Amino acid sequence: KKIRSDENIKPPAARNLGVEHTSAKYIAFLDADDVFLENRLKSQVHFLEENKNISYVGSVGFIHRFRKTFHFIPPIVKETSPESNLNKAHVLPLSVKEKICFTYAYHSCGFTVKRTNFLKIGGFDPSLRWGEEWDMQIRLAQLGPVGYVSVRGYRYIQREGSITQTQDPQKHISKARIMEKALKLNNDLTNAGRWKIKTMRRDAMLLAAQLYYETKHDAKKAWSLATKTLLESPSIWGLRSTIRYSLAMLCGRH
Repeated sequence: KKIRSDENIKPPAARNLGVEHTSAKYIAFLDADDVFLENRLKSQVHFLEENKNISYVGSVGFIHRFRKTFHFIPPIVKETSPESNLNKAHVLPLSVKEKICFTYAYHSCGFTVKRTNFLKIGGFDPSLRWGEEWDMQIRLAQLGPVGYVSVRGYRYIQREGSITQTQDPQKHISKARIMEKALKLNNDLTNAGRWKIKTMRRDAMLLAAQLYYETKHDAKKAWSLATKTLLESPSIWGLRSTIRYSLAMLCGRH
């Protein structure tokens, strides 16, 4: 069944719209230029059926980038599981609840989620221009354990010109928002985890500021972002950036 929108509502809202029109027990996502491989759905649904307490499950896959192919093992799996577990299905350690806040998880085409959990967290965040699948998985991980299957499940195509491959300030703004939400969502963060997330948020905002200044010629926007980082998480980078954009505005360069 095809569901069409009369306007371009962007991927997060489009996926939410699709889920609204289904009553399926489990939900998986596939963009038009990506591919599911054999047993992708079967292996993940089987895992969810065998592990009733799991919030969602994902797998390894292939990334196609600039005519090169890479075998992709999600960073969250490599950082939380011993190497001996990478070739077998298992439930990830409970440390994932925190580590996923600053470690990328599964690609959008690489995981399957229970529909009840998808609805419980409100689905994808339509305000994000990048990383919406990571943001959703952070929220899902707070509901229950995360699963992993070693079956190669998909081919993810990274196209030239996509926001993933370009230096777009909105990419870094979205990352900063994801980090901000993670800080508010998880009340059990360790001090080290909280510091790491705050640092990632600050750095994302400063990268966005730099891109607004250098590619959009918007010193005012850059100054606003850099100043905000000084108030929230002071750094030499933030101070130098604020001075740079202040001088640019005074000199009328941008």
